[in-house]
Amino acid sequence: MAALAEALYVSGRHDDSAARAREALAAGAASEPVRIRARNTLGKVALAAEDWPTATQRFEENRQHAEALGLSPEVCRAEINLGVMAFRRGQYDEAESHLGRALSLAEQAGDLRGAREAYAAAA
Repeated sequence: MAALAEALYVSGRHDDSAARAREALAAGAASEPVRIRARNTLGKVALAAEDWPTATQRFEENRQHAEALGLSPEVCRAEINLGVMAFRRGQYDEAESHLGRALSLAEQAGDLRGAREAYAAAA
């Protein structure tokens, strides 16, 4: 369900994406990594709608859960999303801080995809 939500988001179907992500969160058997991916998608939908408080809540919650579970790539993703949001709001120092943390985390973990995403978001 979380993967479908992300695919719908990428295709621009944000309302459908949000509905599927909420279904993934409501599924009692969903693992925490699935829940993190669903919250990430909901955060991106909120970011696209410039709903900054909701996007912040989703990305911060993901960062905290991912840190607690030792899911470095998900922590990196949350930092990237927080950085992108800060950049869109004109908060360039905050954006640089988040993206720098994302890059550092990715490099420490040997996460080439995360490093690439952090570099791309910073460009």
